[in-house]
Amino acid sequence: MEIRSFIVLSACFALAALAGCAPVLRHSDGVRITGSFDTNDPSRKVDITTRSTPRIERLAVNDPDPEVRAAAALRVRDQALLRSIVAGDTSTAVRVAALSRLKDEADIADVARDNTDQRVRIEALTLVRLPAVLAGIAMRHPDSMTRAAAAGSLRDQALLEMLAVKQTNTVVCQAAVANLTNQAALFRLARGHQDAYVRRMAVQGLESPDRLFDIARSDPDPDVRKTAAERVAAPADLAAIARGDQDAMVRWVAARKISDLSVLAGLAQNDADPLVRRQAVLALEDEELLIDIALNDEAEQVRAAAVGRMPTNAALAKIATSDSSPAVRAAAAERLDDEGVLIAAALSDGSESVRAAAVRRVKDEETLALVALNDSAAAVRLAAVEAMSEQAALEEAAAGDADEKVRLAAVRKLVDQTVLAAVARFDSSADLRKAALDRVTDTDVLFDLASNSKEAIRAQAVRKMTNSRALAKVLRSDPSPAVRIAAVEQARDPALWEEIARNDSSPDVRVAAVKKMTDAELLGEIAENDAHPAVREAASERIRLLKEGL
Repeated sequence: MEIRSFIVLSACFALAALAGCAPVLRHSDGVRITGSFDTNDPSRKVDITTRSTPRIERLAVNDPDPEVRAAAALRVRDQALLRSIVAGDTSTAVRVAALSRLKDEADIADVARDNTDQRVRIEALTLVRLPAVLAGIAMRHPDSMTRAAAAGSLRDQALLEMLAVKQTNTVVCQAAVANLTNQAALFRLARGHQDAYVRRMAVQGLESPDRLFDIARSDPDPDVRKTAAERVAAPADLAAIARGDQDAMVRWVAARKISDLSVLAGLAQNDADPLVRRQAVLALEDEELLIDIALNDEAEQVRAAAVGRMPTNAALAKIATSDSSPAVRAAAAERLDDEGVLIAAALSDGSESVRAAAVRRVKDEETLALVALNDSAAAVRLAAVEAMSEQAALEEAAAGDADEKVRLAAVRKLVDQTVLAAVARFDSSADLRKAALDRVTDTDVLFDLASNSKEAIRAQAVRKMTNSRALAKVLRSDPSPAVRIAAVEQARDPALWEEIARNDSSPDVRVAAVKKMTDAELLGEIAENDAHPAVREAASERIRLLKEGL
């Protein structure tokens, strides 16, 4: 009996879906539920259809479905009943629905203070309008999240400042500060609150340049000073912070915002921390000063930054050959035009990164070939291959380099069709074989690949072929259905499609040919007579598409 009922119910749902109507899940006792069984599905709809107040109230209190109780609660007017539902229903959603119908501010405040469900209390706090009530809950409620929510709903500036000062819970204090807009109150907190994070929050709300500068110079916590420095805009104030703060990160923040070149020059030469000196160097334009820093600063990151700002000159050659830091020598090589120095660095520098940087600037093909074929580091050989055009060296690299990335880079620059074909046949990497074949354009080479290589290579070669006679030969002789399908898709001869559709031994190949055909009469014969159902079905479908003009 249960199975029969399930079948009937399923049939009803199917009929409703076919009719374009949402299935009715419940329609009784003044309730209509339509849509999905999934309560999270937006198509699901719960309607209270009765107008009877007693029935609505019974539904709101007694219905076993919380969705129905919530929908009914939204229709209840009796305030005492609503208070009872908010206090006692087992469902948060039902309590919140009843809460939304409460009219008395005192009732809502009671819910915010006393309800046993935290989510209901927090929802009630969004409806409370009395600042004193919100402040009292924020100060005294035993649940910290409720206190924070109360502070978040409060807008009275004096009460918010009082909370920020007196409240020991960090989350509640932060919620209060987040709503503060009174500048005097924010400044008092920024200057005097014991919690550095609260002071930072207060600083973020400050608007007065003088007050921001005051905090940036005087707060004992470097993170607070940094937050203030990020909001300082006056050049003189930024210079004072960059020159005088004891914390390097605070000075760095100020240096990032400075545009006065004289101030930056002083920082680049005199600051004790390389982070600050480097930041200042990145904006310098004085060539002599940059050279001096590039040659003499003790920190490699500062010297490298100076090299990156230098114009091409003789100092770069000296740095590229003599600096103790590979990072600095590489930075110099990247900007150097002296071919002799670059060649020497490419061939003999002890650092892989320097050799690679030099190789990218070298123009001499002989040097590039020498590096591409002999350097011990794959990254350097790769840089050489990418920079060169000499085909003999590229062919050697494509055929013999131990690193796949180097071989691939060489293949992508090769032009010799025979060499590319050899790579396509014999390289151990499938990616390289494909890359090589992608560059083959010669018809004879493609046909040779289509005749003699592995199946995947044959199929790829066929996809590049345009010669009808060559494609016909592949279709009549290749043992692989996958290769023959590739040939069918590449062919343009209707007679060839028809021949394959009639005679190929593989149903898959015949289907591919049928999908290309336009002769409706022949397709009809295949639809009736082919031995394989998939081919017959494909022929029938092709006839239908042709009739529809597709």
